[in-house]
Amino acid sequence: GNGEGDLFWYNRYHKLPDPEAYYTFQYGNAQFFMLNSNDNEELKEGGKQYQWLEEQLKNSTAQWKFVAHHHCPVSSDENDFGNTWEGKASTSGDPKFDDIKKLYEKYKIDVVFFGHVHAYERSWPLKDGQVDEENGVIYLMSGGAGGHLEDFVPTHTTFSHQQQRGNHYCKVDILKN
Repeated sequence: GNGEGDLFWYNRYHKLPDPEAYYTFQYGNAQFFMLNSNDNEELKEGGKQYQWLEEQLKNSTAQWKFVAHHHCPVSSDENDFGNTWEGKASTSGDPKFDDIKKLYEKYKIDVVFFGHVHAYERSWPLKDGQVDEENGVIYLMSGGAGGHLEDFVPTHTTFSHQQQRGNHYCKVDILKN
């Protein structure tokens, strides 16, 4: 999240695989890639996490590929990416993900999980900023487990498939073929 890097108790009770800020693990026929979205420069093309993720994805043989990080690559949030109620156009997500979203598409990531905005939203499968049900990546925001709940832009966005303002959590079932 926003503050794990400088939270004493988080660091005291959470030991993650090296290099800690980002890592991968497999569960059955699925591989999960956990990124630290607090460091903008590392997610840009040529950045440390960008290069690490590309190498991991090149070598992955998993049937299902999932990425998780804190901040929003896409979002219909009303004010984090431009205050739409005041007429300021939304960027529809955090622009720092523009480079790494290309990796998600190139290596056919199935779902990107994230939070940050305190609401639920699931995109249509997206590629190059357009709905592509055959080759697109699904972006799933699940941020309604704590904090104040947030609202969505006053007009519907073309990429958003489902939205919910409410407390929630997500459960993922992975079935072996």
